[in-house]
Amino acid sequence: MSLAVMCAGMVLTRLTTNDALFDLLWSGTCASNPDVAFLCVPPPVSQNATMTSIPDIPELIRLQTGFEGIIESSFGMALAVDLKHSEIALRDLNILVKVSDLEAKQLLSTQLEKVVVQAKKTGEGLQKLGVKVGVAVDSTLAMDDYVLRTLENINRESISSGAIGESALKSLVPSLRSNSAWVAEEQKQELARVFEDASMQLKAWVEKLIAEAMVSIAKLERLEGMLYNVYETVMSEKKDVASKEKALSKLWASLIDDSRAAKYESHKDLLDNIAVYRKAALNHVTATAVQLRQLGESLDNLRDRMATPSLVGTQYANQGKGLPIEVHMASVREGIEKLSDFRSRGLQKENEALERMKSASPL
Repeated sequence: MSLAVMCAGMVLTRLTTNDALFDLLWSGTCASNPDVAFLCVPPPVSQNATMTSIPDIPELIRLQTGFEGIIESSFGMALAVDLKHSEIALRDLNILVKVSDLEAKQLLSTQLEKVVVQAKKTGEGLQKLGVKVGVAVDSTLAMDDYVLRTLENINRESISSGAIGESALKSLVPSLRSNSAWVAEEQKQELARVFEDASMQLKAWVEKLIAEAMVSIAKLERLEGMLYNVYETVMSEKKDVASKEKALSKLWASLIDDSRAAKYESHKDLLDNIAVYRKAALNHVTATAVQLRQLGESLDNLRDRMATPSLVGTQYANQGKGLPIEVHMASVREGIEKLSDFRSRGLQKENEALERMKSASPL
């Protein structure tokens, strides 16, 4: 039988029968003649080759928007400015203590020096935390841009392969079905890869920021203990001081020369408010740490669902289902827009804090 006649017979059988009957009639020819293999029923795709889960990139992008609250609560620069002003007031108070006739001036001066050093370290730590949050957002934006470009490439490949797969040739040339399945599988693997890259990067930043937040919390708590010691010493020295909240300003008022008091009037408020600034900073940083932990837990849950598709339903199972690629792309674009807005607002607040530091009257 000539090759042309053989192909004609196989095409006729293909058009009038199903795969099972075609295989029964022509399996021997398919096995012995590679020239007609393109008309033969392809072997089934291995189950091991089709186990790639379809990642939920929109959910990952939604988790990234949690940075909005983290940016709001970190407030590194603004908090650092407040502590810096109080630090300067404490330095000036210590100068007065050293030249005073207080009985406990040596002890009090030593305590104040420790508070000044700790306040400086704490302010620098808060500023560092704020900077790292900003860098994390910038890094996430860069990764999202990479994810979007990858999705656009996958989408172009899907359109290209779909144009072939939907043609009439697919019914005549079943090997095209196999090729289409492999293309789809490769695209899912690419989706899974970019999901893994993006989620791992986000996880790494969350862990770094949690560590940085915990360092700031420890410094703030250490500052509280040092301030408590100062308050106790002042109240034992100045019996007329009724509350620790006013201890430092009362001490300042008793030591500053009346002729110079007006010039340093703002020092009284700064000395009274250092505990307030410390508490506000602690609340903000604690809120940051809580939100980061929640983000980390949600990210772990999402990654666990990716790792166990059989437990979470068809959206994550390899059934050729899931969200259209366009939905993934739209969610990434929206996420980039939101993160960019969060970052811009955060930078604006940092700049406002810097301007406040520059425009503040000399202390």
